[in-house]
Amino acid sequence: MITEPRGGARVLVAEDDRGVQETLETALRFEGYRVTAASDGAEALASMAEAEHDLLLLDVGMPRVDGITVCRLARDRGVRTPILMLTARQEVR
Repeated sequence: MITEPRGGARVLVAEDDRGVQETLETALRFEGYRVTAASDGAEALASMAEAEHDLLLLDVGMPRVDGITVCRLARDRGVRTPILMLTARQEVR
């Protein structure tokens, strides 16, 4: 399969489940994205402070700082990067 290059767009994957994180990283890198991984919300916030990203993939239920809080803090700090929220939960609270 030949894929179109993505121009090295940077994607931050914040996911505490290592298997899910690795799957997302592999798929995104295969498509030509540059991936930064974080295993919790605090790491995601630190990564966002260090570098700009073109897309944020945030797990809703992460330890230390959850994905919803990361999203709110990012917006409060003026980050306008598109954000996709991920969850394995079937119910919405």
